Amino acid sequence: GSEGSSSCTPCAAGKYSADEGAISEDTCKSCIAGKYSSDSSSQCNNCTSGSFSGSGAASCEDCPGGKILEDPTQSLVENACRNCDAGKFSSSGTECSDCSRGKYSGVGKGICSECRAGKVEREQATESESEACSNCAKGTSSDASSIDCFTCPKGTYNDIEG
Repeated sequence: GSEGSSSCTPCAAGKYSADEGAISEDTCKSCIAGKYSSDSSSQCNNCTSGSFSGSGAASCEDCPGGKILEDPTQSLVENACRNCDAGKFSSSGTECSDCSRGKYSGVGKGICSECRAGKVEREQATESESEACSNCAKGTSSDASSIDCFTCPKGTYNDIEG
């Protein structure tokens, strides 16, 4: 029969063992917060930039769009990541970047929105279109995300603001 046959049991994901010849599951230690491991690991790996984990993690989690990493050792996104300020965005989880001219964003947004046609950028780093974008005057207009209004060409008109 199969008397005497056995196999080595891997430490579970989120745990590691640096011991050779271990005889107990007790040698499998949990990875500390900010690190992770797959099963059968002899060490834990650091979470990559912009990601986080609690202790005993099998993987790291990325900060969602509009947020950047503040504490990689937290297990909950609301504790690990913070919102980008109004007028800024983040798609990477590592850095909040300014919206370009003619665009705006609210707090904690992953993208910047454009001023609509007929409006131009008034102020950068604001969170709403009404703060960020001004109406073009009558007789002028603009394309979406423009920074300047243009005079309506001959043969055209605009009798409304914005």
